Amino acid sequence: IDQIVIVSAILPELSLNIIDRYLVASEALDVEPLIVLNKIDLLDEDALAFVNEQMDIYRKIGYPVLMVSSRTQDGLKPLEEALTGRISIFAGQSGVGKSSLLNALLGLGDDLILTNDVSDNSGLGQHTTTAARLYHF
Repeated sequence: IDQIVIVSAILPELSLNIIDRYLVASEALDVEPLIVLNKIDLLDEDALAFVNEQMDIYRKIGYPVLMVSSRTQDGLKPLEEALTGRISIFAGQSGVGKSSLLNALLGLGDDLILTNDVSDNSGLGQHTTTAARLYHF
């Protein structure tokens, strides 16, 4: 494993604390991190500007950050390029869209990895992934 893809969602609330914890783990394991913020299509212009300001904290200290949407496919090309030729682990809280991102990257819609609707209570996707898999890009 040479890369950890730290997937976080921007809604219901962006958690820098969670991102920081994954960064600490990646540094402790000497595995290169890539921060991926999913569901950017849910942000208006002002909220997107605020999130970009927050991500500048990480960019300024050398961490790569990608802003993506599995639903609209915005930002997926740079993510695909970052995954090519690498052995990556997708990590993140339940419901942030890890499976949806993989489905979009593999071009199979929702046919490959089971996903579920966003919860009305939390604003996050509902847990459906029950096993680890290796996919080739």
